[in-house]
Amino acid sequence: PRNVTAFEVWLFDKNDIRTRTKILMSDHAFFDEGIKAKLATKGAEQILAQENETIVLETVSLILNAEITAIEYGEDASLPPKSYFDRLSIKFHVWSKEGDFEPPDIEGRVEEIRQSDVDDAFDY
Repeated sequence: PRNVTAFEVWLFDKNDIRTRTKILMSDHAFFDEGIKAKLATKGAEQILAQENETIVLETVSLILNAEITAIEYGEDASLPPKSYFDRLSIKFHVWSKEGDFEPPDIEGRVEEIRQSDVDDAFDY
């Protein structure tokens, strides 16, 4: 894809009922209310991508540290500065928490969980 302005980073855990998600955004995208509003529909936390930052996602039995090791922005005179990534390098470190984990008990709670996901989408 050309002119990528954001990346979605997610962590799926078979022992958790929710997939954890964060959106890493270019400098321009992070400070542009129109772009932020468009990405807000994903219901994930929006984060300004910054070199040497570590993004943490955690589920019931897993932890993910996503370390941003390098960022290079593309240059196009017709677009705002730092509006899209030419290169984004991330090191992923994932490990399992100690202990045994049972599958989540969602019996009879599907509607409650769906509504919770909708409510969470508007917390950001």
